[in-house]
Amino acid sequence: MISPRSQLVGELATHSWPRLFALYLELAGHDPKAASFMATAIMHKARHDSRPDEVLPTLMMFTAQAHDVTALTFLAKALAAYGRAAHEATSLVLKRLRSLPVTDDASFWAVDSLWHVVGFIGVGPEPLAAVEAALLANPKQRVAAIGQLYDGTLSESARVQMYWATLTRVREFLTTPALEPWRATRTQGPRAQAEPAVSKPACSSRRATELLARTRKRPSRG
Repeated sequence: MISPRSQLVGELATHSWPRLFALYLELAGHDPKAASFMATAIMHKARHDSRPDEVLPTLMMFTAQAHDVTALTFLAKALAAYGRAAHEATSLVLKRLRSLPVTDDASFWAVDSLWHVVGFIGVGPEPLAAVEAALLANPKQRVAAIGQLYDGTLSESARVQMYWATLTRVREFLTTPALEPWRATRTQGPRAQAEPAVSKPACSSRRATELLARTRKRPSRG
């Protein structure tokens, strides 16, 4: 059974790219939770709908400017749906990645996701040098530096182990020729396949607003 959240994401993703971007911008300045939800719809559209090249500069701008960590994660994943066609975004994703402190579960998973995005879009020496440097560094300093001040359910040892595994996987991605884009729900390996697109009815702006208002009260990780 499709959840109301998933249904709304699918309906919002039927909007045109300009309309979806406009809705995101409308919410980004005053309602971060709603903006992150719109970012989920943007990711969904990038994974399951058309991906015109002219969309990339706007996606890159939104990724560079996103204030909400959840919105940042989904916008970066939208870039990863382009695969190496979005390689010009590598530097900005690495910049966001390096500046993001790990203080709770949301920020840990954001760092994890951004590294995966680098693995899917990265081309050339810069991303490989970045992941090699991260592997040489002490992972505890990156994902467990604040010790007991960490606000989340993931233990320190779990974070360190998962972070190390992610870096190793990303290095594999970066050295895999003809790596396919990240369009699956989970990263299942260097050649993760896209989920089949599902046809959704068009969603009116009024219906989107009504459903979004209901969904804001339900915390969720997309």
